[in-house]
Amino acid sequence: MMQTITPQDMSVLSDQKVFIKSHFVIDNQIVKYAHQRLQIELAERFQVRLMNSADQADYRLDMFYTSLGTDRDSTGISVPIVNLSDPEQSAIVNILAVDMYHGIAEGNFYLTDLRNGKVLQKGKIHSRVRSDKFSTPFFSFPISNIDD
Repeated sequence: MMQTITPQDMSVLSDQKVFIKSHFVIDNQIVKYAHQRLQIELAERFQVRLMNSADQADYRLDMFYTSLGTDRDSTGISVPIVNLSDPEQSAIVNILAVDMYHGIAEGNFYLTDLRNGKVLQKGKIHSRVRSDKFSTPFFSFPISNIDD
């Protein structure tokens, strides 16, 4: 999702002091990961100077995540191989199965000039990944692969 941020969205922030605030319904490790990823992307691609508080910054970027999630599922005929000494090392052998992976991340951002309180830029970024594959013990091949 962070790679969908365009230079038109963030060109004003080049070499500027920016405080980034992430918002989500719940505060968990996924939100912390997304926040760190956003900071690194802006620092690397747009040479943003990250500040620890809004008092130190000239701009504030508020990122409101509306979706941060992945879903993994498998349907078909599978045989579990259970390791009784260490259940975390258990595995599944697909006899005839469809493995599905779906990921959706999206959010709205607002870039505010803290010197005058005006919103300079706002927009939406999103990413969707869907990767389904047919699996057997001997081979697998993709059924669908969407990455946008």
